[in-house]
This record gives sequence, structure tokens and C-alpha cells, in this order.
Amino acid sequence: MDNLLFSANIVAPIFLLIALGYLLTCVKAWDAGFLKIANSLSFKLFFPVLLFYNISHADFYEIFDFRFLLFLILFISAVVALSLLIVPFTVKNNRRRGVIIQALFRGNFLLLGLPLCQGMFGDAGAAAASVTAAIVVPYFNVLATILLSVYGGEKIERPVL
Repeated sequence: MDNLLFSANIVAPIFLLIALGYLLTCVKAWDAGFLKIANSLSFKLFFPVLLFYNISHADFYEIFDFRFLLFLILFISAVVALSLLIVPFTVKNNRRRGVIIQALFRGNFLLLGLPLCQGMFGDAGAAAASVTAAIVVPYFNVLATILLSVYGGEKIERPVL
């Protein structure tokens, strides 16, 4: 029972915040223009500042775990490889395959993972999640760019050097 209460105390505030945002959207407390600006500001300014702050205020050598990061990269690569084998049999439209594969390996790590790590493990957990994000998110972006380019249907031209 203690574990259930511990988990509820960590997860409930996140979902209550999501529910509040949904409710405020339903009552038209803001418009689409505000949401676009707020979303852009969050991902381009607030998340990078938060990640930098978490990493800069932690003992990097204590929280950096090369084996864990290697495991993550290998696991993500395995999910992508498995998706590349399965998705072509289940999704007939070639242009949608890249989007489906991306949805299978790319999660909301910054939106949900970071607050969960903060709640469970405090500042050390937030710092470890931030280091992980600094490695994993660029890898997600590279994989997504490749997949969406391959399955996008448009021919990619080589740059002239």
C-alpha cells in the first residue's frame, strides 16, 4: 500500500496539471496562437535551461553511467530495427510508415520522464534524467530525420560541394 501511495503522489500532480490544461483549453482560456508560442517557448528555452541547470548542479561523474546510456542506445536501435521489420507488413501506405516507426520509439521523455525522475529520486534523479536526455533526444532526432526522409516519398538531393 505504501508503494501505491508513493506512486500516486508522484504521478497524480503530473496528470492533474494535464487535466487542468485540458480544462482551460475547453473553456477557451487561451487561443491557438498562445498555445503555439507557449509550446515553442517551452521546448526552445525552458527545457534546455532546465536540463542545463540540472546537469550543472550535479556531480557529473556520480550520475554519468556509460553502460546505462549504451544500453539505451542499443535498446532504441533494437526497437527501430524491429519496427522496420514489422511496420511494412501492417502499414500499407509507405508515407505513413516513417511516422508510425517514429511513434513507436520516440516518447515524451522530457514531458513525463523528467518530472517522474525528479519526484522519485529528487535532484539526483532529475540530473541523471537530464544527462540521459542530452544523449537520447539527439539520437531520437537523428533517427526520426532518417526515417521520415526515407519514407517521406521525396527524393533527397545531395549537396554540391
